[in-house]
Amino acid sequence: MSGNQEPDFALYPLTSSDIGLSGVDMIKTWIVEGHINEKILRGALDWVVAKWPLLAGRIEFVEKKPHFRVPFGNLPPGYETYSLTSRTSHLPLSHYVKLPLAPFTEIPPIDLFMSNERYKLGGLKSYESAPFTHWHITYFEEDGQKHSCIGVLYSHALFDAVGSSMLLHAVEAELAGKDWDVPPSPTPGLSANPYQELLEKEISGNRSISSQSKTSSGSARVVGILGLLAWILGDLIQQWIYGSVRNHIIVPHAVHTRLAKETRIEAEAAGLTDVRLAAGDILVAWAMKAVYKGENPKKTISFSNAANVRSEWSKELSLYPHNCIVQVAYPPLTVHQIATMPVYQLAHKLTVARMEGSRIEDAIAQQALHAEAQRKQPLGAVVNNSDSTDETFLTTNASVARIAHIDWTGAGGGKTIAHYRMAPVQFVPLNVLLINGWLNDGDLVLNSSFTTRRAERLREEYDKLVTRYQTENA
Repeated sequence: MSGNQEPDFALYPLTSSDIGLSGVDMIKTWIVEGHINEKILRGALDWVVAKWPLLAGRIEFVEKKPHFRVPFGNLPPGYETYSLTSRTSHLPLSHYVKLPLAPFTEIPPIDLFMSNERYKLGGLKSYESAPFTHWHITYFEEDGQKHSCIGVLYSHALFDAVGSSMLLHAVEAELAGKDWDVPPSPTPGLSANPYQELLEKEISGNRSISSQSKTSSGSARVVGILGLLAWILGDLIQQWIYGSVRNHIIVPHAVHTRLAKETRIEAEAAGLTDVRLAAGDILVAWAMKAVYKGENPKKTISFSNAANVRSEWSKELSLYPHNCIVQVAYPPLTVHQIATMPVYQLAHKLTVARMEGSRIEDAIAQQALHAEAQRKQPLGAVVNNSDSTDETFLTTNASVARIAHIDWTGAGGGKTIAHYRMAPVQFVPLNVLLINGWLNDGDLVLNSSFTTRRAERLREEYDKLVTRYQTENA
């Protein structure tokens, strides 16, 4: 390259929040009717990568700090911009999942959605040579019925839920022959991370905001290796004593919309009109009352929920794909409070807490928390598990990403039957409720991880809720 020639790549750093999630790999998965045409899917991926060069990138360490390396122009022979594998199962889908899918089922094995050699990748170092995304299709055919299990794996250090949805909706658009909003490419050479720049401007422009602030980091905290092992061991002991189950739950459209409508009416009747209760908070409040029913009333519960902060800066980050999420601080509750408050009152507490404070301050606090953990590495880590309460209830609402239903018809797929959010790890924490989003008929998909007893309570309350609305509508 001559002295005046621009480099044929761009480099910009990961934020401390990105790095803090480098040990977390995600797999978004779907079961769909029909057989996905691998050649057509590959063609769509090729077009997406051609328009969005970041997806052909790698991780490069500059002075020991990880950076996104985005290539421009022609790529060398054999360079993988993504991985796409497939196989045909010798076992029928009914061996794993009974169809038609019941509304409350256990989550099937991860092997249905990703090849073994791919999901065992881990850490940012692996992405120095491996592509950012790994796609897989497992084909099934039984009694003339064809189905495909689709999975896409990526590191949480690279994309958050909204970022991964940008990729998925880009592929969906290419399959349908439609235009899509292409995220802007960075300038050639070394540049700053745009999210980090915005946070630093906030800090420099407001002396009341400290880059070392930890007051708004929710239930997240920094632990050493002993603290991390204690958290994992505590969860494993609970699972060993009480058992554990991960469920895929489909809440019919008529049920979750009716629950939201009636709860809002009850809140208004009680004079709680300062905020409009969010449908997600209503559902979470209902679920918390279900799982903690009959437990020790003195037990204290902290609550952890992720929020997207892109909207805090007009349109600057609207197409930014990396981690723009924060943990929102909520007041702790006792099981007695959860049990005695009606759903509308508990949902009101959750909505008010989520709307209070500053998401920008939360983001700065979270960056500082991850930076503190990284200064203590390899022994430091951030966990979303409060040490000031007996346990933490973790939820995320990914409805805004709208990926529970992806239109695969352009590649030969049909109706989406199920959508799962998975992680390729042996340890899956308890007390987790994930709101995945809506299927094409408006039904809402949840994924959960609870002890067997709590999962049974959730199932019992779910059946009561569905029966109630079905009876009233009969």
